[in-house]
Amino acid sequence: MSRTIPRDVYFQILIWIHPRDIPKYLQLCRSVYEVVTSYAFAMSNLSNFIGQNQLGTLQAPYNLDHLDLNWFEWLDMHQQVYCDRFLDQKKLHRLTDIVWRHSKHRSNGRITGGFAHIVNMNRLKDLYLSQPSQHLPICKISIFATIASNGIIPAELGDCMHLQQLDLSGNKFCGAIPDSFSKLSKLFRLNLGHNELSGELPESMGNLSALWSLDLAHNQLTGPIPESFSRLTKLGSLRLSNNRLTNELPRFLFTQLPELTQFEAANNQFSGELPIDTRTRPWNLQWKHFSIENNSISGNLPDWLFGTCQTLNLGQCHFSVPIPLSRIDSLIAERSYHDQLTFLSLSGIQLNDAPFPVTRFFDHLCIEHLDLSGCGFSGPLPPTLPGKVPWNIQFLDLSDNKLDGDLPLWFKDMTKLKVLRLRGNRFVGVVPREFGEMVSLREWDLSGNPGLENVKADRLGGRKKNTVVYEIAGCRRVKWC
Repeated sequence: MSRTIPRDVYFQILIWIHPRDIPKYLQLCRSVYEVVTSYAFAMSNLSNFIGQNQLGTLQAPYNLDHLDLNWFEWLDMHQQVYCDRFLDQKKLHRLTDIVWRHSKHRSNGRITGGFAHIVNMNRLKDLYLSQPSQHLPICKISIFATIASNGIIPAELGDCMHLQQLDLSGNKFCGAIPDSFSKLSKLFRLNLGHNELSGELPESMGNLSALWSLDLAHNQLTGPIPESFSRLTKLGSLRLSNNRLTNELPRFLFTQLPELTQFEAANNQFSGELPIDTRTRPWNLQWKHFSIENNSISGNLPDWLFGTCQTLNLGQCHFSVPIPLSRIDSLIAERSYHDQLTFLSLSGIQLNDAPFPVTRFFDHLCIEHLDLSGCGFSGPLPPTLPGKVPWNIQFLDLSDNKLDGDLPLWFKDMTKLKVLRLRGNRFVGVVPREFGEMVSLREWDLSGNPGLENVKADRLGGRKKNTVVYEIAGCRRVKWC
């Protein structure tokens, strides 16, 4: 094109091109570049298409699936104009979800452009920027291109005074949790999990009086749980697993937070003992999910743990031993359908130096995950089950006990079993050929059983040989039944 063509000619021609195609013309010439990146052009261009309903659902800002797919592809000025002029306050009250699922507009793993304009709108209620798909690589997201280019969560998010849900999980945000979050008085769900956040939990988070769910798991946070958390009286779910948190679990977690039924703090550095007396807690409210695996927590197991827990993970702690099996009878007792125990891990807790109580655990037919490794069981497993086969179980770990004798055939009747770990015992004989027909089995570990004869890898896991992971190191050569 000639350089003598007036810019207004370019303007009048290009305003009829769809916004998603405008970036194709950036390199045409300098005049075109200056035209299409101007505020006036973006305003006219978007007005043409939105007014003629050619942007589809983009004129309905509360339906943001298409916004995610198209808006991030526009030029930065188009993004800014759309936020400034088309997401006005009258429409914004319907903006309840921003879900970054299929964003194609990425630059070195950062969201750029006018996204900050949406965040700065103080009527915003919900903001989701979690990892869009397990099939896409986790990338660093910067909401504000100039403020958060290093992956730090921008403090300006604290200015979204009406924010009710904030999900920034599954990214690579680093640095400390902003103190400005304390201004989000209406926030009831905050998910910062699976990032690289560091530093201590801010005392100011105790000001989030409406908070019901807080997820900080899988970060690098340090220090104790702040005393200010005792003011989070509406908190129902607290996830702190896989950090570097220290000190004792504060007593107020068990006595002053009446709504708290889900607590996860596995894989930290907590110490001390669990409180025995929690009588200030409402009698009709009990734990549903409780996980403190792999901490230095010691002392006795309190009775309040053995009630209506559906998920109980106490493995690799330092509780006083031995613990009689009668203590956990209430865990596996008959319950209502919606109150069934499905996950139990007592790994490393010495229960008894006695035969494995098959009926005590296996008669509970709803359990899906059972980890009783290192519990001190001894003797052979019964050749037949006196009751029903636990058909629902998917994960079974009896490793590092003193179990001996032959492997019973009833393992093959667990049709949903995906992981079976029997390493570090004293099993002998041959592995039954029927085990090779367990098509759902994905992981199998028989290592550390010197008296057990080997088995070829292609006999385990049925036809899906490439999905099988198992170890039989040190075992003798295979001999089929």
